Amino acid sequence: MNLRLYFALWPDDGIRLQLARYRLQLAREGNGRAVFPVTLHMTLAFLGDVDATLLPVIEKIGGRLEAAPFNYAVNMAGCFPKAKVAWLGAKETPWHLFDLQKNLQALLTAARLGHDTRTFRPHITVVRDIETPFADRAIAPVRWPVDQFCLVSVRTGASGPEYDVLKTWRLKG
Repeated sequence: MNLRLYFALWPDDGIRLQLARYRLQLAREGNGRAVFPVTLHMTLAFLGDVDATLLPVIEKIGGRLEAAPFNYAVNMAGCFPKAKVAWLGAKETPWHLFDLQKNLQALLTAARLGHDTRTFRPHITVVRDIETPFADRAIAPVRWPVDQFCLVSVRTGASGPEYDVLKTWRLKG
């Protein structure tokens, strides 16, 4: 059996609600489909379809990852026209986030686990299938204290993607 897996930053409910308030406005502006608030996250490393027997190896990688907690100020909204998504992100990304992602990529590479190696562009997808691109702009900041990351499984359900947080680790270091 295969699992579709990725590592992510998963905000708590309070942060998620603050972020979710932008999705309907951006969906109207971009003429797209707002994602469900419960699915808001930032992908760190997408593994894709993985044999379920590798789950213990992947969880061990999560346990070995060392990175310091940090604050992430979500203060920008924009879109990726080619991907047809609207996003929330930061004008200035803290270097701690880049360190976390780089360290995770190194562990995955050392374990010879296939993963998406495209350039990391930190963002939280809030709208899909946009038809009308719009310019990036500042938004009222949402302060997200990032102190954990998780391993997530996603599968296609009757009403769209269904996400399961399989394991969570505290950031330390």
